[in-house]
Amino acid sequence: MDLLLVILGSILLIVGIIGCFVPVLPGPIIGYFALLVLKFTDGYELSNRWLWIFGALAIAVSLIDNIIPVYATKKYGGSRAGVIGTFIGLVIGLLFFPPFGFIFGPFLGAFAAELYVQKSEIKLALRAAFGSLIGVLAGSVLKLALVLWMSYIFYAAL
Repeated sequence: MDLLLVILGSILLIVGIIGCFVPVLPGPIIGYFALLVLKFTDGYELSNRWLWIFGALAIAVSLIDNIIPVYATKKYGGSRAGVIGTFIGLVIGLLFFPPFGFIFGPFLGAFAAELYVQKSEIKLALRAAFGSLIGVLAGSVLKLALVLWMSYIFYAAL
């Protein structure tokens, strides 16, 4: 039974890593479930302290991930339309142009939305699009770092 739980935990960690780049999958939360699965095994020990720490971090990083792209887009002069364009571009990019759509989708979505709103101010639209790209990448790197740390704890406990 423990072997099945370790395999399930490993699968959850892989899905959690994928979830760091796919917007509909909450990567850190899925990675946290891997640690919970490990807690229920008999042969492996994981302290409650680590579970509380990673639970709080998973929730915090998931919330911060939604704020970073908005903040970065606005910091670089973007509008609400740019933020919406970032999200739409990310979804379209991932659906139709994987895996590079993750990078180019938010940039092009924010650029198109800002260009529409700014009425041909290309320089301002490019600046906001660059901010959205930085925000999406920063959020994904933050999520990935946490899930990789969870993976390390998971496999160190084995």
